[in-house]
Amino acid sequence: MAQVGLNKIVRHIAKKQATKLMDAATKRYNRFKHLADKATDVERKRAHMRTAEQALQMGKLGAESLLAVAEKTARAYDKQAAIKGKRT
Repeated sequence: MAQVGLNKIVRHIAKKQATKLMDAATKRYNRFKHLADKATDVERKRAHMRTAEQALQMGKLGAESLLAVAEKTARAYDKQAAIKGKRT
């Protein structure tokens, strides 16, 4: 069995979490979109659509941030592993 580096595990877990976060944001977006479609008042429609778009944007930003932190952590681990490898 091949050994998997910690950096790959970190990236894999972060990717899964980012996907879950985007799925949740998409569900929230769809919920508010549905409410906007059902609304009869123009102001309510705008408010629901604005909330739907914000939910999607916040989910996207959160997922991107999560992936960026995971990538930074993985690179730091790679760097540390390379330094340890040179010593031995």
